[in-house]
Amino acid sequence: MEYKINEERKEYLKARRYNILLACPGSGKTTSVAYKLKTITNEINNIYGKGIGVLCLSFTNTASNEILSTYRIIHGESLKYPHLVSTIIAVR
Repeated sequence: MEYKINEERKEYLKARRYNILLACPGSGKTTSVAYKLKTITNEINNIYGKGIGVLCLSFTNTASNEILSTYRIIHGESLKYPHLVSTIIAVR
C-alpha cells in the first residue's frame, strides 16, 4: 500500500498529544492513523519502555477494525499490547 505524505498529512503525522483527524471520505484518514500509530508506538516504547501504551479511539467498531486491518497491511504486523485501538462507548 502506497502512502504519500503531503503537507497536510505531514502536519498531522508530526503532531503529538491529543489529535482529532477530520477530513472527507476517501481522503486517507484511516491510513494516516494506521501509519502514525507505528511511529507513536515506537516512540513510546523507546522513551517509556514496553509497559506504556497508546490508546486510539474511534466512533464505530467498523472504523476501529479498519484501522487495525490497515495497520497490519501497512506494517506487516498486528498492533500489540499494551497499545489499543477501540471504540468510544456511550453510557446512559
